[in-house]
Amino acid sequence: MSTIDLYQVLKEIPNVTDEQAKNAADSAVHSGRLDGIEKHLAALAERVARVETSTRIILGLQVAVLLILLAPLV
Repeated sequence: MSTIDLYQVLKEIPNVTDEQAKNAADSAVHSGRLDGIEKHLAALAERVARVETSTRIILGLQVAVLLILLAPLV
């Protein structure tokens, strides 16, 4: 991940100014922490994907239960 990539990710965070994102990205690159940050972002993206999948499964199960409960009324 480059400094520019990190800057763009940081800019997506609410209430982060351009200057704050730029300083944080520059500091991460200079301190060698960029690799660690990249690993943490990848892990976070993986967790988000799992949550989205779980949410879809739960929603599908809820719809199935609702249909089963409503079937006698039709």
